[in-house]
Amino acid sequence: MKKTKLAIIVATNPSVWQSCRIITPNIDACYRSIADQSNGQVEIEYFNYYNSQSELDLINEVQRTFDWQPDTLIFMDHQPHPLKFLQYYKELQPKRCHFIFHVYGDFTLFTVDWTSTEKLIKKDQCQFIAASHKQVELISSFVENPKSVHYCPFPVDTRKFYFDQEKRGKARNDLCIDKDDFVFLYTGRLSPQKNTLGLIDSFEKAFKDYEKPPLFLFAGAYDQLGTPFIGNYLAKNQYQSRVQLRLDNLPAKLKDRVHYVGSLEPEELSQYYLASDMFISLSLHNDEDYGMSPIEALLSGTKTILTDWAGYSSFALKDKYCKLIPVKMQNHSLRYDNEIFIEELKNAVNDSKTSAKERSVIHKLYEKRFSIDSNVKTIEKIVFKGNKKFSGFTLKLKTMAALFRSNKYSPFSHPRIPLAYSSYYEDIYAPYYRKSQIRD
Repeated sequence: MKKTKLAIIVATNPSVWQSCRIITPNIDACYRSIADQSNGQVEIEYFNYYNSQSELDLINEVQRTFDWQPDTLIFMDHQPHPLKFLQYYKELQPKRCHFIFHVYGDFTLFTVDWTSTEKLIKKDQCQFIAASHKQVELISSFVENPKSVHYCPFPVDTRKFYFDQEKRGKARNDLCIDKDDFVFLYTGRLSPQKNTLGLIDSFEKAFKDYEKPPLFLFAGAYDQLGTPFIGNYLAKNQYQSRVQLRLDNLPAKLKDRVHYVGSLEPEELSQYYLASDMFISLSLHNDEDYGMSPIEALLSGTKTILTDWAGYSSFALKDKYCKLIPVKMQNHSLRYDNEIFIEELKNAVNDSKTSAKERSVIHKLYEKRFSIDSNVKTIEKIVFKGNKKFSGFTLKLKTMAALFRSNKYSPFSHPRIPLAYSSYYEDIYAPYYRKSQIRD
């Protein structure tokens, strides 16, 4: 292998999204490992590109990138969009280049920028790395050469997320959880797209008649995004008020069994994953390209019940440590099968608790696929041997861009049904709600 120079284009200041503050350094660790193991054949350098960057600083950083003469430019973070950087870079380097784009869930939010980018990179070699199998299918529908879209999960730092029986016992003791309590857990953003209220409703329906119901702990920051694709915007604190009212109206038997524990710091997450018995999420978020919380829970030896939606589906292996709840488009609205979800909640409590031995097995299984070490070879193969041909974007992406241009505040609203999705959304996001084929 000839010596290769990889330019990493990434912001030095952390993302506003907590999950991206974890994802980007973990991807970076893979590239660092590739360089470290290359015996000097792979060299990496970092170039700063961030949202509030002045035009002059951007021009200087692009010039510095060009002067370094990289073989490949890698856009690692989800923001800012590569467009501005590429506009200046292609002026300096009109010859054929090799670009790699790590794709995040908000790819679809920037289709207008991607149509502008197409003119700059159409003759270049390009690769798109998506984090889940369903996202690969979605992004593949946007490019003329689907083979240029590759699968590599966002890697997880297994030094932080692993199973340890002694630490599990300490975590439950520190959190004042009784030895016999079964604990359901949700961590992540709290919003309509994540169906926080749906989790509480289902928990009540499942356990309202139990003499001693299990615990349900949920954590995260509230957001006011609503469902912007269909124009459902929320006022400040509106969703938080709805959740609090729902908690206040729980039956007396359940009021001390459902707890909002606030927004957790990253170092606190592992404690809650270890202390819990089952991670649950009913997310139908259009940007759910992966799901850091579920995979961190699985690496902590905790089983999961998730919607068969988007990135979540890639966590369901034949070993059944991750149960998937069917999702369908009904009357132009996304629906999860609540009856099956409630049944799975009850089954989880009625079954015996996961043993320490089985939790260790779960960790090892998911470590083989989702750790930093396991994905070094995957990224290396994509960068040096993967299909790089870029022939442009498809009409589907350009149609989506046109929808955003015509109505950026509600691009997928149904023309006649309030707060419902249009046929365009149903077509574009069909891979996300299609029933999954469980992989080995």
